[in-house]
Amino acid sequence: MRKYSYHYVPKPTKAGIQVSDHAILRYLERIMNLDLGIPGIIDTIVSDELIAVINERGDGDYYVNGIKYGVRNRIITTLMPAKSNVHRD
Repeated sequence: MRKYSYHYVPKPTKAGIQVSDHAILRYLERIMNLDLGIPGIIDTIVSDELIAVINERGDGDYYVNGIKYGVRNRIITTLMPAKSNVHRD
């Protein structure tokens, strides 16, 4: 998996309104009718190591392979680049 150095700052529109990544994804999914549940993407996100962490610890924020995952009710709700590999705190 490629490692990215990424700090996203939404660019304001002419009216000074920002659009979040989440809103863009929902627009693509719900308005443009794109299927964002592509199996290859989901399989990449849900690694064997992440599965083990979630099965052991349940809900929480976890750092696995350079990515911070937010997990609530066994649903990955947030993904962000992280500076360290695996932390289980």
